[in-house]
Amino acid sequence: MSGRGALLQYKGNRCASCGLSVQEMLHRHGTFERMFEFHHVDPTGKDKHYRRLMAQRLSRRQLDEMDKCVLLCRNCHGVVHAQDIRAQLTLSIDFRDRIVSQTVSGWVKLDRVSKTLGFITNQRYTLHPCRVAFANRPELLLTAGEVGSRVLEWMQQMESLQDLRVYSLRDNRLVYSMTRAGHRSVAIQHLIQFPIVDIEYQEEDGPREVVYLRNGFALLKSGDILSKGTVDYILNLRDGLEWH
Repeated sequence: MSGRGALLQYKGNRCASCGLSVQEMLHRHGTFERMFEFHHVDPTGKDKHYRRLMAQRLSRRQLDEMDKCVLLCRNCHGVVHAQDIRAQLTLSIDFRDRIVSQTVSGWVKLDRVSKTLGFITNQRYTLHPCRVAFANRPELLLTAGEVGSRVLEWMQQMESLQDLRVYSLRDNRLVYSMTRAGHRSVAIQHLIQFPIVDIEYQEEDGPREVVYLRNGFALLKSGDILSKGTVDYILNLRDGLEWH
């Protein structure tokens, strides 16, 4: 897959506003060039060498730039900028006798005919309810965002925790697990399509492929991209919770 093709798939392969599909355009017209653009939700954060960066091979810096964006077709991109409506949206859930909220920033697209407002943001939804089961302590009920914020803390405690497993409360599916694999080593199993934490790792043997796990995708530096399945890996912890 081409570098741009991988980035389009990473951003959903369709316009975040009207739903126009990259695959549909490729099937119908034989190309998707000049039909889709990356819209920076916060224009002030756009890399000053953006065009040069996008022409490079897949990298952490390139993905960091993509995480600032949403994918829009050229028509919707033009409308969004022409209307120039920006907003903040606060989402809240009643989660086991407590209210958990998330505030996201984005742009609004107004349709006067259908009398609807479309909200466009690059921020990941973090309110998925989860159950965290430990080997030797009471379980916790947390949102995916809360789980992600505590992963490093749990890694630090793995000598005593030994094992923990995170399940989605929607279907009780195992989405993430950590098991002590040795002195300062942790075995991880990560459901790709359920984003909890972002990880970049490099294989020690073989061709030394670099793999990026983020936002529900596993991306290889070679350009291949996966959106389903699980990834298993070992983190070897150093002082300060740095891994290699």
